[in-house]
This record gives sequence, C-alpha cells and structure tokens, in this order.
Amino acid sequence: MKKFIYAIAAASLILSACVEVKGPEKNSSEPTPDVAEIQELTLFEANESYYFWDGEFLTLEQWQDVQAQELVPQKMDYEFVVGEMILGPDAILYTNGFNVRIHVQKLISDEALLSTFPVDQVAKQGQVGRSGGHILLNIKEGEGFLRVEMRGEQGGQGGHGAAPDKHLAGADGYSKVLPGGSGMFPKIGVVRPVKGKKGYPGQTGLKGGDSGTLEIYLPDTDRFNYRAMPFPGLGGIGGIGGAGGLGGCFSKQNCKGVNGKARIREDSGPKGDDGQMGPHGELQKICVIRDKNMTCY
Repeated sequence: MKKFIYAIAAASLILSACVEVKGPEKNSSEPTPDVAEIQELTLFEANESYYFWDGEFLTLEQWQDVQAQELVPQKMDYEFVVGEMILGPDAILYTNGFNVRIHVQKLISDEALLSTFPVDQVAKQGQVGRSGGHILLNIKEGEGFLRVEMRGEQGGQGGHGAAPDKHLAGADGYSKVLPGGSGMFPKIGVVRPVKGKKGYPGQTGLKGGDSGTLEIYLPDTDRFNYRAMPFPGLGGIGGIGGAGGLGGCFSKQNCKGVNGKARIREDSGPKGDDGQMGPHGELQKICVIRDKNMTCY
C-alpha cells in the first residue's frame, strides 16, 4: 500500500518525500513542525471520502480492511507539506483521532469537510471513545469554503446484564398436609411457586471521546472562508438488562419431569433495566490565527 493515497477524478498524481527537520526557529506567526519527519506532496486532490491511518489516506474499501484486521497504528503524529490541495464538494477527510499537521501552500475547497470521525463513529463495546486528537492546518493561500468538525468518538456500549442465577430463581411450589383432615382423607394444601425475580441491570455506557483540538492558520484574503465546530463524543449507550430469573416449579416432580411430560414452571421474572448512558467527552479548544492574531474558543 502506498505511503500516502489521494484521489483525482480521472487519475492520481503522487509525489512524496521525507525531509528531516532540524531545530527551526520559533515564530509567533508561524507554526513550528513538531515531528522529525515530514512528508512533502506536490498535489493532493480528492472528491470522495478518505480515512487517515498510519500516514495514509485510505479509500473506504481500504479502511474497512484495516478495521477488519483490527490493526494497531505505528504512531499517532504525522506532518505534511503540500504544494496544492484541491478538495471537491464531495471530499471528506477523516483523521481518525491522529495528530495531523498539514502545511499547504494553496488550498482550494468547494465546501469540503475535514473531520476527525464520522458522525456515527462508535467505540467497541466496553471501550471509551477516542479523542479527536489534534489538527493543525496552516494555509498560505486559499480559495473557497472549508468545513472543519472536531468530533470525539462516541463511547462504547456498556456490558449487558449478567445471566440469571439461583439468586433470581423463584421458589418452587409444594404440597403440605393441613390440619383438619382425618384418616385416609388428609387435608392437603398447595403452595404455589413464586415467579422469578427481575434480571440484573445492564452496565453504564462508556465515556465519549473529547472533541480534540484545532489550530488553523488562515490566509489574509477574503477569497477563502471556513467554519469550524467542536463536538464532544456522546456517552455510550447502556448495556441491555439481563434476562429475569426462572420461575419456581409447581412441584419437584413437575420440575424433574414425569412420564416424559414437559417441565411446568411459574413465569420467569422481567428483564433487568438497561444501563444508563455514559458521560459525554469534553469540549476542547479551537484556535484560529489570522494576520498574527489568535482567537480561541
């Protein structure tokens, strides 16, 4: 799989190289690369959805393969210098919680979307949602409109309620001799079995991921505009309540089965309560720098 993949309507053009960055001086108006190795691209053009993973933007099919293999990323920080980035109206770039820094000489965006996760991204059951990570976008020249959404991943579903055990089972029914009978005609009473108890509750959903942080350097031009919004990851849904306990048998003989007859029990208990929704992630900062002035919200 190539180191960095991007789409052009008819063909792909890739030019990449690795550059060592050694101790650049800090400047209040320019971001300083934070990682030792950066990738240089002459052109990045896309008009469909791409998913960032381990230094590559993958197609949906490639991304699904990565998810199916449950691969672990080699590192979380990546940096790119791009000569020209052209994003069509259907372009969506998902960074998947990685820390991605993009320095682009010229960005042309037709209302494209740069986002951390898809809206419906949910962590696996029992796992907390991932943070949106960090995105740095340094735009020297720009045209058009770009949407940026910093989203935390929704937390995973809580564990399901435990299976019913003996503590939830209803008591068995039985027969007993009552006072008042005589001889061969005893007075018999029947104690009905007890319905099973309510099932165990599901567990609380897991915490949603934090929205992540955005640092965007805007060109000093009225030909380019943007909208950036943070969205903390929702808490995971609660686990499903467990099944209710078994109802008691009408008699021990019924429970064991007599002459091949089916067992006869009182009703099982009701299903346990579903778990509560987990806590949402934190809303983190978006910082916008234009003409050396920084505004954070």
